[in-house]
Amino acid sequence: MMKFFFNYAIIHPVNLAGRPVHRKQSNRNEISLNLNDNYIPKATTLLILINILVFAVLELLGNTEDASFMASHGALSVSAVESGRQYVLFTAMFLHFGFLHLLNNMFVLFFVGRYLEQEIGPAAFTVVYIFGGLFGNVISLWRQYQSARISISAGASGAVFAVIGALFLLVLLRCGRLAQMRRQGVIMMVLLSVYQGYTAIGVDNAAHIAGLCAGIVISGIYYFAKKYRRQQE
Repeated sequence: MMKFFFNYAIIHPVNLAGRPVHRKQSNRNEISLNLNDNYIPKATTLLILINILVFAVLELLGNTEDASFMASHGALSVSAVESGRQYVLFTAMFLHFGFLHLLNNMFVLFFVGRYLEQEIGPAAFTVVYIFGGLFGNVISLWRQYQSARISISAGASGAVFAVIGALFLLVLLRCGRLAQMRRQGVIMMVLLSVYQGYTAIGVDNAAHIAGLCAGIVISGIYYFAKKYRRQQE
């Protein structure tokens, strides 16, 4: 059995806010699946290692809880994009405000990611992670423009929500070995994740919701493309 932890704070408007929140669900809402003991989630592991490496390097160079320092090292902000540094839409998804922020995101990524990757493979999983994270950052940036607020955001939360969204749809569709997972548990995971974002301080919910939607769309394309190919065989 596996139990999920929720809370993926990724925005830093003035100072760091958000600590890991442990929510223990009842047995009815737990998600269970018999994984292949010999399966190693290569893409998930590699992405986690990259996030850890980036965090370690930045900690050696400065303070990852300092918004100004993070802004100068790839975090997402309107001013960065306006100054021609559009690459922050990508780099921001590998930066984290402090160790607890990193730990929380990587914990969820590992436990959710290994389920999804075992079903769709490392290549498709990487597509979900990268494009979900990018879309989340694009929408986050758009929201900042709309609200005219000054903020600096970073973190893998948009990408993690994309992974959650992809898993959510494939479980609902009873795709492959994911058919063994309980729909109620996955639905509860999504609802609690979204709820946690709206009740916590300093959370970029635009990136969360956008990442979740991106993951659902990408996994839907994957599912129906795979189904079509099988029908043609």
